[in-house]
Amino acid sequence: MSIANILIGDDKKDVRDSLSEKLHQEGYEITTAEDGHDALEQLRKKRFNVVLTKAQMPGMDGLELLNRIKSSGIDTKVILTTENGTIPKAIEAVKFGAFHYLDKFDVSDDSKLKRVLEAALESHPPGLMIDDCRLMIEKISPINNRQSTINNPKNQPSEKGLHHLIGNSRQMQEIYSLITRVAASNATVLIGGETGTGKNLVAKAIYHQSLRCRRPFIKVDCAGIPEELLESDLFGHLRGAFTTAVRDKKGKFELADKGTLLLDDIDCLPMKLQAKLLRVLQDREFEKLGGISTQEVDVRIIAASNQDLQEAVANKTFRADLFYRLNVIHIYLPPLRDRLDDLEALAENFLSVYNRKNGMNISGISPQAIKMMKNYSCLGNVRELENAIERAVVLKQRGYIEPEDLKLLSQQNASVLLEKLTVDHHIPLRDYLKNAEEQKILATLKQYNWKRKDTAEALGISRITLYNKIKEYRLER
Repeated sequence: MSIANILIGDDKKDVRDSLSEKLHQEGYEITTAEDGHDALEQLRKKRFNVVLTKAQMPGMDGLELLNRIKSSGIDTKVILTTENGTIPKAIEAVKFGAFHYLDKFDVSDDSKLKRVLEAALESHPPGLMIDDCRLMIEKISPINNRQSTINNPKNQPSEKGLHHLIGNSRQMQEIYSLITRVAASNATVLIGGETGTGKNLVAKAIYHQSLRCRRPFIKVDCAGIPEELLESDLFGHLRGAFTTAVRDKKGKFELADKGTLLLDDIDCLPMKLQAKLLRVLQDREFEKLGGISTQEVDVRIIAASNQDLQEAVANKTFRADLFYRLNVIHIYLPPLRDRLDDLEALAENFLSVYNRKNGMNISGISPQAIKMMKNYSCLGNVRELENAIERAVVLKQRGYIEPEDLKLLSQQNASVLLEKLTVDHHIPLRDYLKNAEEQKILATLKQYNWKRKDTAEALGISRITLYNKIKEYRLER
């Protein structure tokens, strides 16, 4: 078995010696460098699997060294260490292509350091020549696997990584790249975008590619849990904290310790809990309901919202300090109408999925149906497109899906909609979309007998968003 070569770069000799001794005992071959220039010289002489270098050094610092390594095409993984653990430096490192970053507490934590090195070596194992490494990476690349799923939609999509994110548009390629870079860090991520654009899929992709992928991934729907229960759900409670608290309960933060917590519809979080969440992000500690002792927690936070949080801050419905804490890394998912190049691949993928799930044998989707879908602004985005394809597969059963098989609005036939879109070009887009949204919500409310929970689930929005829309459009039975 080949021994992994690790290069340690740090301007402090005692740190170099300590890390060198510690990693040598783990069986690694260690070389040290006193600054970035020295490290670069070592890299020219010898191949290293991992470079563990300090971010802040006199002369050439770790970030410049990282940039030199990437621009020179040197085949190695770079892990940066930082004494003050500043978030901006960490983000900059990830953007430049660092595999991971560690603060001084992480470096002194032997188990954490070992996990990060093992993860780096898994993607860049010792004993492989450079060409072999590149070939291996091409074989396991999530984007290449995703591409093969598009080209061969009968393949079952993987449950992990980027595979459920379909699309080759420029916007999606940028998102894939950002996910891959962000996943290696512990930075808090805020995912924005309209309803149905795939925010949950992005959160899961970040989790599955992160170092926390073997730890829990827990989702909390901030809009779907009543305010009086949400605090207990997040932070847990002790027996007797309130009338129905007959036993102790662990909250989602405690359950997600060492893992990842997705806070969906974060804009619906009550102001009282926003303050408590801010404390967790700042101090990594919280108190259970009814308790007085402080509990430490190590959780990566991913938040998602279909609302503009900056606007919510301006309206004083969302704390500015919490917004800045959440918005360390921002990923925006564009609506489907802004990436129509991906629509056909998405539709074909859904056709394959629902053919298999329902035991159907639909041959494909006609060019006319694809054209019709591209001319229809899916207010529900990818989720609405998926529902339309599933409905068409179940009702059609065989042959090709045609425009008349796609009922995209509950009260409007698809062929009629296509004709309307062609004729009504004089209608301003904003007015047209608002009218279509109103009709879609009204039709779905009637379909589910005005049961708001069922209607919200069918539309793929939160109940609070539905309540606001009903009020905005003054919808009545």
